[in-house]
Formats: sequence, structure tokens, C-alpha cells
Amino acid sequence: MNKNVGLTLSLGLEEALANTLNAWGSRHGLAALTWRVMPFAESPSLEGRPLDEEIDPEELTRRWAAALQMRMNSYPLRADVSTWFLDLDAWYIEISSEPLFFGE
Repeated sequence: MNKNVGLTLSLGLEEALANTLNAWGSRHGLAALTWRVMPFAESPSLEGRPLDEEIDPEELTRRWAAALQMRMNSYPLRADVSTWFLDLDAWYIEISSEPLFFGE
């Protein structure tokens, strides 16, 4: 039973964070991203990616990065994928132009 409660808490927290970030993005004229919580060193990490059907994921990622005043990662995973980050001490936020495929 504890695993079910833990999973429920994790999914609820992730959904609340995603809703909060996407509501903020909407107020800034941005389409929603898919968000997930990732383990990262000692602080919580949020990873955002465009939805699979996004027409121009690169442009959307740049617009989110500009709105959040993020810095571009100098070492992208692939040449055609941009990654941006913001370290807020208690939170680490990263967005990537590579869509998140469900089941990943």
C-alpha cells in the first residue's frame, strides 16, 4: 500500500507543478510543455519538453527560455536539439526542444 501512496503523491506533485508552470506560460503567450520531476543532485529538477505534436518545438523552446531567462546548455545531447537551464538554488529547471515521447 505504501508504494501506491508514494506513486499517488509523486504523480500529484508532478501534475501540480506542470499545471502551475503551464499556467504561468499561458499568461506569457506560451504553449504548454510536458513537465516531469527528475532527480538531480540535491535539489528538485523539473524537465520540460514540447508535446509530440508541436509544430516548431525549437521555436517554442526558445520562447520559454527567453521568458524564464534561462541559459543555453553549451553541451547539447545532439546537434539538432537545444537545451536550456535555470538554477534557482532550491530548484533546477531544464527545457529541451526534443519532444518527450510517452513511455520514455
